[in-house]
Amino acid sequence: MKIIKLQSWEEKFKNLLQSLRDKEFVWLSKAQILKASSSFLYWMSPTVISAVVLIGCVVTQSAPLNAETIFTVLVTLKNTGAPVKMVPEALSIMIQVKVSFDRLNNLLLDEELINDDSERKFKECSVNAVEIQDGKFIWDLESVFPTLEDVNLEIKWRHKIAVCGPVGAGKSSLLYAILGEIHKISGTINVGGTFAYVSQSSWILSGTVQDNILFGKPMDKTRYEKAIKACALDKDINDFSHGDFTEIGQRGINMSGGQKQRIQLARAVYNDADIYLLDDPFSAVDAHQLQYYSMEDCVMTALREKTVILVTHQVEFLSEVDTILVMEGGKVIQSGSYESLLTAGTAFEILVSAHKDTITELNQDNEHKRGFENEVLSNPQNSQGFYLT
Repeated sequence: MKIIKLQSWEEKFKNLLQSLRDKEFVWLSKAQILKASSSFLYWMSPTVISAVVLIGCVVTQSAPLNAETIFTVLVTLKNTGAPVKMVPEALSIMIQVKVSFDRLNNLLLDEELINDDSERKFKECSVNAVEIQDGKFIWDLESVFPTLEDVNLEIKWRHKIAVCGPVGAGKSSLLYAILGEIHKISGTINVGGTFAYVSQSSWILSGTVQDNILFGKPMDKTRYEKAIKACALDKDINDFSHGDFTEIGQRGINMSGGQKQRIQLARAVYNDADIYLLDDPFSAVDAHQLQYYSMEDCVMTALREKTVILVTHQVEFLSEVDTILVMEGGKVIQSGSYESLLTAGTAFEILVSAHKDTITELNQDNEHKRGFENEVLSNPQNSQGFYLT
């Protein structure tokens, strides 16, 4: 419904539903008519058939119309009525069985993700947490062009890796490749340890705040409090009516996008995994919390002993990570530290410049807005018809 409203498709969607309902009404009408006809025939057929058979005997004089003939005909018709009654039900059951088998075939005969478990095992002595050599990945096997190609990565333990690039460059697909959730055409993947994945869109259970953070794991009070503090949830929990026992989700209170994202982050931090895959989790967090809480306390402090692969568009924080991967067109076109990538003419330098220009334009707009507000407040007699927002 959100997509329909954002795209202003309400009228088209309404017309489509109305046309489908009209077709459904026609078929339901036919079904009810056939049902009524079959019920009429079912209850009238014994009487009609018995009368026709007995009248035929009288007219043709093929058999004497006595008690022996009459009772034999009635018993025969009654015995053959039950199998005839079961024929429509048998046909209905056969149709249901065929539909069920078709659904099972679609599921069981679908393409499978080929994951070589021997390549995805924990290796304590390995220098790298994630290794991808000559990786080529694709979402749709029928597609001509791969989603990711020529992927070669070596991510060391406890390193902080940032992945940046334009929209559609394949940043999220790279995380799915590490998770093994995308078809691998060629190459090898070696990963070690356990994963904690935080998606772009927040996923919240219908339950309490505590249930969403623990996610089925036993309570460790110290680790739980550290996760809450690292994700700046302590103030939000204090504002809730029942603290961390407040019901959230579809049956609970409404929460902002930033609060949902920070609960999702706290769930990942509490999970205490070895490798963290963060798919732009700070996109819905406001700038103040992003600068002073989420990035510093969560990624750089709470996860300082962990391997973190962070997809982000906040280029102002990239100087704090160990390695930056710049993606474009499904390829890693650049990799290195923040200082090494800031050279004239590189894609990363263009990305940083574009981000700075955007920030400058936003600051200018805010200054212009503040100046207009000050002018309105200082000269209220000239501000009739204007409303401050």
